[in-house]
Amino acid sequence: MSFWKEVFGQRVKFLNAALAGNLAKVNAFLADGVNVNAKGEKEVTALILASQEGHLEVVQALLDAGADEDMKTIDGETALMAASYNGRAEVVQVLLSAGADVNARMIDDRTASMLARRNGHQKVEQLLDAATARTNKFIAVARAGDVAQVRAMIDAKANVNWKIESGETALISASEEGHVEVVQALLAAGADANVKMPQGETALMAASCNGHTEVVQALLAAGADVNAMRSDGVTALILASSSNHREIVHFQGHPIFPLSREKFNKLNYT
Repeated sequence: MSFWKEVFGQRVKFLNAALAGNLAKVNAFLADGVNVNAKGEKEVTALILASQEGHLEVVQALLDAGADEDMKTIDGETALMAASYNGRAEVVQVLLSAGADVNARMIDDRTASMLARRNGHQKVEQLLDAATARTNKFIAVARAGDVAQVRAMIDAKANVNWKIESGETALISASEEGHVEVVQALLAAGADANVKMPQGETALMAASCNGHTEVVQALLAAGADVNAMRSDGVTALILASSSNHREIVHFQGHPIFPLSREKFNKLNYT
């Protein structure tokens, strides 16, 4: 019992230090091994609390320690939303640079931009609008297969896991269109091979459905989850099979997917 009281007490003190902007205490807790993503009441995190109050140095320290910039409270609020609502422009900029999802929504469907606009924080709103435009452009050039532009934007610190409003990433867009060079460039830059859209679709599913064998191979080599399911239970293998992409299910006599010969023979191609 005393152990749990101690852990709980440490977590609360850590969160309170972030809320107060006490950088020394925050760093001491981090050095002592506290979970940087520890949650308090209503699942609030230290990053959300520090962002809300505009404690820039604490925010940066937490991000450097691996804080999840997109973690949400039970209401769906993120650190970016908390900073935007309170007009913390410098914190907003740091969070955006760290890859915070500008299109994330609360459970009531509000975004960071809506919160900034509601409270008249024009500078914050401008930062968010610019980030949205940059995100949209990044996904658009990936979908177009413009590998030179994709690489240039990555070099210019574009976050490879940015999402547009639909939840689509550059990797999912490029995979759907079969742009293997773009997919490889994104994966090499750290794109999450298993990121999902709201209904659970992954890059592997998008490539499999459209018969893009080279993209499928690249994604699997990068650790894409072959067993991931959409909300309706459909997997990449089911999509490849139902679309009659034999080269995806069984490429040159060697199964790309971990499928037994018996199961492969039972697949119903239409």
